Amino acid sequence: MSIDCHAYPLERFFGAFIVGLITFLPWHSLPLMAQSLILLSSLLFLFYKKLYSLIFFVLLGALWAILFQEREPEKFKAMGGSLLARVDDSQIVHGQTKRRTIEISVQSFTGHDQTQLTDFKALFEKPRELETHFHDQISCQGSLVPVSSQLASDQAYIKHLHLRGIFWKFIPLSEQDIKIAPQKSLQKSILNGRDNFLGRLERQLGNERNYTILTAMLFGLKQELSSSQKDTLRRSGLMHIFAVSGLHVGIVAFILLWLMRLLLIPVWWRFSLLPIILIPYLIMTGLPASALRAWVMISIWSIGLCLSKSSISLNSLYAAGFVILLFDPNQVLLAGFQFSFLVIFALLMSLKPLDELCKILDEKINWGQSFSYHRHHLKNKILKTFGITFVAYMSSLGMNIYLSANSNPFSLLVNLICIFLAAPLMACALLSSALPFLSPLLNSFTDFFAGLANMSSQFSLKLGDLPGFVCALYSLSFLMILRLRPTVKTQMILLSSLLFSLILFLQWNHDDEGIIIFRGTGQEQVSLAIFEKDQSLLINCSDFQAASFFINECDKRGLSRIDLLICDNRKNSSLGSLSLLNKQRLQSLTFLNPRSTPTQFQQYLHQQSFEMNCPLYFSPPLHSPIKKIDTQSFTWGSYQIELKNSHLGKTELSIHHKDKSINRSLAMANYPQIEVIPLQ
Repeated sequence: MSIDCHAYPLERFFGAFIVGLITFLPWHSLPLMAQSLILLSSLLFLFYKKLYSLIFFVLLGALWAILFQEREPEKFKAMGGSLLARVDDSQIVHGQTKRRTIEISVQSFTGHDQTQLTDFKALFEKPRELETHFHDQISCQGSLVPVSSQLASDQAYIKHLHLRGIFWKFIPLSEQDIKIAPQKSLQKSILNGRDNFLGRLERQLGNERNYTILTAMLFGLKQELSSSQKDTLRRSGLMHIFAVSGLHVGIVAFILLWLMRLLLIPVWWRFSLLPIILIPYLIMTGLPASALRAWVMISIWSIGLCLSKSSISLNSLYAAGFVILLFDPNQVLLAGFQFSFLVIFALLMSLKPLDELCKILDEKINWGQSFSYHRHHLKNKILKTFGITFVAYMSSLGMNIYLSANSNPFSLLVNLICIFLAAPLMACALLSSALPFLSPLLNSFTDFFAGLANMSSQFSLKLGDLPGFVCALYSLSFLMILRLRPTVKTQMILLSSLLFSLILFLQWNHDDEGIIIFRGTGQEQVSLAIFEKDQSLLINCSDFQAASFFINECDKRGLSRIDLLICDNRKNSSLGSLSLLNKQRLQSLTFLNPRSTPTQFQQYLHQQSFEMNCPLYFSPPLHSPIKKIDTQSFTWGSYQIELKNSHLGKTELSIHHKDKSINRSLAMANYPQIEVIPLQ
């Protein structure tokens, strides 16, 4: 700890509480003896340092982890039966959602073998046309299956669901069998108010793209965004604007304070009421950890003003962490909680150095020259804003690469504009329902924001895969450098060394060249990927399992030059899965066997190639990177590939590369088939 630790009395207590939590939460699969030894080592260290006051918080964290740890159910197997549940998904808008599943709280499940399960969370596979609302009661017959996957690319999502206490997915027997009974609640009324506001906003805008962007920006409803929009925003480095956090809660708080001032409400009452009247907005956003953290910090600040007490922001951050983790200790392992607290901690630690930097620059003003206060004030604001953006980018760099395998340095400049644009954009959106004449201005603001995102996404860098322990090591090292507060010169040397080490690791950690053969569960089509140097060829990948699997493999290798080949026409269900490949920068899209009359699938390929600005080849000609031999074979560079499908679901695969031949016979199976063949 730094020598100024006494200025933040909650720091050591919060750190001790975290130590107790992580002793049991991340390593729940370890034997109890090993966990007890880790806890005992921590307690002995505190005794040695005579930090007796921290022992209580270490034990409290350990107790909280043991009591509230999410564990796999005892009877964790698929079973059929009847379900009685309540819809617990606040992301549903007007009874619909673009996701295939919604979250439910199961009140009771009775299996055909009389197995009784009560009070647990689950996913509900909702029929597309079925309307459901928050707190509606659902009763139906169907299958309760474990949420699991044999694919490594799905494990992160499965783990995320398990940490949130979701271990089951319910598949109804038929849509006609589902019975829905509407229920009333205060939370449902608040969400209905949000839906009514969004309905008016959609009618006034008359632009679906702008509506989905504003929906995600105002309330964090990212499922309303299309796959291509999500990919563009992720690559642009602006996705954080769509995660409801301190920026959003602060803007809403400012608008509410301004409205109360117009109503001539006394200052003391304004700040006393602010935490209470912010609660409906939190409910509309679904109560994410970042929004709760911002609400607690704003509440402490406003209460401190009412009591004429100054509140230190870092202590407010620790208090917010205590509140969130006391209600749900599993949040400490979720990326949203870690990302929010990591960035805010770094920003708070950088405020004082930025102020000192501005003072140093102010001292360099030559005496006797004309001095403009407004120009001087604007210069300091821009400098601090850029500094805050830079610190946020550097602190979150490890997590960004770990979660999405890319980074965008150009977002440093774009974020400068978007931070100033966010406040008027959100204020204009919130006021447009009452003032319809603001709709053209709102459309212009949103178009400008979308244009910035599209421009910024062109500068995205694919950096490759980053293991979790390296991400944690980078983030903790960055925070320690800021928290220990060495001299400015030492701090710059340490941060530069940390960044250089991360870049070296990413260059060294790239996977080797190779061929990967993949066939999803119950899929008749075989997918294939060839990774060679800095380019790759994807074959088929037109089902969700294959698309998600190979996107993960491309991200690990940091690839952005990809040729995609589709061999045959696919069903309509393949259209959505193929759109997942928008996450990659395709340099060519080829359809091997087109029909003379364009099918819906061929038309979709036309649309995708236009949106991704990549060439589309039907029955590839000579200038295509893929040369067609016949309807079942083709060449790509020095590779000759042949795929023969039989009527029995068996696929014969033959690959010839230089003096090497690979022959495989693959049959349909109820499990994913994966084979990795190194080229070296």
